[in-house]
Order: sequence, then C-alpha cells, then structure tokens
Amino acid sequence: MANLFLRLSAEWKPYLSRDRLCANLTIPSLLPKAVENNTTNFKFPHDGFGVRAIKQLAAKLLLVFFPPNRTFMRITIDPKHSHNFGVNTEGKGQLDITLAQTEKLVWRSIEQWGLLAALFEGYEAAAHYRQ
Repeated sequence: MANLFLRLSAEWKPYLSRDRLCANLTIPSLLPKAVENNTTNFKFPHDGFGVRAIKQLAAKLLLVFFPPNRTFMRITIDPKHSHNFGVNTEGKGQLDITLAQTEKLVWRSIEQWGLLAALFEGYEAAAHYRQ
C-alpha cells in the first residue's frame, strides 16, 4: 500500500502544490502543509485579496448570465413548427403574449426561491476551485 501511495503521489503533488499556493491567497487553513496541524496559527493574506477577487468574479459572472431587468431566456416557437399548432397570425400574437407571461413567471419563481443567491455561491465555489 505504501508503494502505491508513493507511486501515485508523483501524479497529484503538482496539483496539490498549486492548490496550496492558491489557498495561501484566500484561506490558508484549507490546504495546510504537512507540518501544519490544528494548533498552527495561519497568517491570513493582507485584506483577503484572494477572497475579494473570487467574490468579484462570482458577481460579474452572475451579472453576465443573469443581467438585471432582462430575462435570461426567451421562449419562442420555431416558425417552421408553428403550423403543427395550427397558429395563424392573430393566434401567433396571443401565443407570444402567453409565452412572455411564462418567462416572467419563471423569473419570479427564481427570485422567490432565492436561486440567484445560490447561483452566486455556486459561481464563487467554482471560481475558488478553478484557481
């Protein structure tokens, strides 16, 4: 078992050292060095530079994917398939209004359930992980 550990450690050591460098910029206690333990007093970076950068990146991603005052999706029916529904030009206008109402309902549900906050935290975690 020890031989297997030593053989495989050559593969994951570069990743671990890169992750430790990133953790030193954000939260050093996430990936301590082998000589550090629960009694170690970790020195946190000046002003939490890495944490602020991650929060800013997550906020920008949220604004890009979910811009304010605009829906992030548009529900439409492809014109070549609209004949399958038997929709004429007058009915198409009513269908577009109904689909727009559905878009607003979905957006309202996302806001009520607080999914944007969860998405922000997800982007934040993803940005921290990919550092």
